[in-house]
Formats: sequence, structure tokens, C-alpha cells
Amino acid sequence: MMTLPLLVVLVSATAWTQSNVMMGADPLSALHRVDRVDSALVAQARQQPDSLRAALSRSFAAAASSANDRDRDVHLLRARDLAGAYAVAWKDSFLLRQVKRFESLPPTQRKARVLADSIRLAGNVALTREGAPRAMALWRESLRRALALNDPAAIAPAIVAIGAGLYRAGGLDSATVYLERGRNLATRIGDLRTAGNALGILGSVSKDRGNFAKAVELTRAHPRSEHALATPAEWRPTRTISA
Repeated sequence: MMTLPLLVVLVSATAWTQSNVMMGADPLSALHRVDRVDSALVAQARQQPDSLRAALSRSFAAAASSANDRDRDVHLLRARDLAGAYAVAWKDSFLLRQVKRFESLPPTQRKARVLADSIRLAGNVALTREGAPRAMALWRESLRRALALNDPAAIAPAIVAIGAGLYRAGGLDSATVYLERGRNLATRIGDLRTAGNALGILGSVSKDRGNFAKAVELTRAHPRSEHALATPAEWRPTRTISA
């Protein structure tokens, strides 16, 4: 099992927290006027939060590869719209903070961040099309790049993805280590969705171990369980888990 550089993760979370303090505690008011949020986007964010987050990733990618300032600004505006809709739908400003941080990065780091995220998402697709070994290789590469960027918002979902892969392979102990670390980091930076995904899989781990009381406790642990506990289907094990 790959050893996770925990010190780097902790330093990353600390740096992220300090950066958010410098940016301001409430980016919702600073970044987006709530009365201008598209109601259709808000509905999409509520019904399909993962799809909206994927659209945000595409906006980041388009902005990072834009050949001129005008095109870049169009894509960044779209990113703000998506993040604003998510904030209204879930009372969660995490994606707005992501947008502001992305805008503050120099072009080379924007491209590096997009690449780290793209590799992780490619791992999600590879899991169903090519199998777990290929997915795990991509998730580990994503984590390597995220650690090099020292960006906890990219590190946390990569850690959770690796934990999900280990769980699918039946490595419950190793999966728990990754999932707990990913959950803790995501919680610390306010990424409720990633933290909730980790909690959902940890609940499945407890079920597999026959600890149903712990499984119930985990599914109730998150303050917004209907928002957070929506484990991506491709991460779930192929075997059936009894309730």
C-alpha cells in the first residue's frame, strides 16, 4: 500500500485555512450576488450536484486553456455562476472559495490543478470501463500531482477515491485509513461533498464488518446527510451488501 504523506496533508490543510482567512470568511457575498443566480442552475445543483461539479471542472479546464483574456473571463464567469447556484442550493460556499482560489493562481498552476482533477475524474471513468487497477493508477497519479501543488481541495478527493478503490478490492483496513484521512481533510477545508462520500463508504465498510450500529452512526454523522452522503455509483462494490 502506498504510504500517504500525512505531514504534507496536514500542512496543506493549514495553508488552505490560512488562505481562506486572507480571502475572507464569506465569499458568497463577495463573489456572487445571490439574486442573480439562475434558478434552473440552482435546481440542477440540488438534483444533480455531482453533474454540476463536473461542469465546474470543465469550466476550470476551459479557462486554463483559453488563448486570450476574453475567453478566459467567459469561462470564469460560468464557473462563478455554477458555484453560486451550488451555494444557494446547498447553503455551501465551498465551490465559491474554489473559484476564487483558482482565479488567484498563476496560469501554470491553474493548468496543473486542472490536470490533477482531470486525472482523478479519468480514474472514475476507468473504474467501470477498464477496471480497478487502471483506476487506482490514475487516482494515485492525481494524488501525487495534488500533493505537489499542496492543494488540499485536490488532495482530499484523490485520497477518498483511492480509499474507495481499496474498498472495492476488499482491503477494508487499508480503505479505512485512506477514507478517514480523506474525510478529515475534506471536513477541515469545508468540502462537505467529499467528506460525505468518505462517510458513505466508511458506513459500507462497517456493514461489511458486521458492525451495523457503526454503519448507522456514520450515515448520521454528517449535518447535511442528504447533500453529502451520495457515494458515486462507480465506487460501490460489485458485490451486494446486506442491510
